[in-house]
Amino acid sequence: VQKDDYLNVDYTTTINGKENSDYSDSNLDMHLGDGSLNVDENVDVDEKLIGAKVGDTVTIEFTFPEDYDDSSELAVSINMIEKEVIPEVNDALVKENTDCKTVKEYKKQVRDSLVSDKKSEAEQTNQETLWNKIMDNATQLKDFSEADIKKEVSNIKIENKEMAGYFGMSVSDFIEQYYEMSLEDYAKENLKKQCVQDLLLKENNIEITDADVDEEIQYYIDELGYKDKKEVLSAISEEEIHSELQYTKLMDALMKETTIK
Repeated sequence: VQKDDYLNVDYTTTINGKENSDYSDSNLDMHLGDGSLNVDENVDVDEKLIGAKVGDTVTIEFTFPEDYDDSSELAVSINMIEKEVIPEVNDALVKENTDCKTVKEYKKQVRDSLVSDKKSEAEQTNQETLWNKIMDNATQLKDFSEADIKKEVSNIKIENKEMAGYFGMSVSDFIEQYYEMSLEDYAKENLKKQCVQDLLLKENNIEITDADVDEEIQYYIDELGYKDKKEVLSAISEEEIHSELQYTKLMDALMKETTIK
């Protein structure tokens, strides 16, 4: 293995003596130098693989993350060393690999897509800025009940359990580290956001129908590669889809009434 090689590898991460399936994989194609397996900023995994041969397994000690002790290990097995082949870009290649017929048509499609992505990114930034201004100017007239806070804390724990477990952390520690607030304060903030959103939805006469939800599920199938409704709902619940649609429709309505300077 040399610098800038393309490799196919299997890798297994062991944290505190236990294999972590969330950070283990097989048949991974990687480019040496991209740092795709780096977790600890003090350990360059790519550099450790230089000099290894096909069939070798290289074991690397690292810290992942600060909450773990120093017994974390990454075992990388080299399956093959690959060579990058860059084909000539011509009409035949474009026709075989895209829905375009010519290089010219393909370049236009890519350019249009980049412009669209840039517009979408700008729109999202504007929406986030608007929502933050709304929340900054929202006045909470009374405290939430202990029962509401407790219920929201429970929901947060359920929603974040898998992600927190990935880092080997409790949900409380994960929320505190990621959002820089306690779990209870994060729950209160969520409740406040929901109250503000509910008031704005009512003020703007926005309702989400079953047909809206079905249309969004069909979008997941047609555009995002899901096989059917069952597969969509195994990844995201109807309640979550409903909530996402509420936010999207609300922000669309608010942006129409907003002047951007």
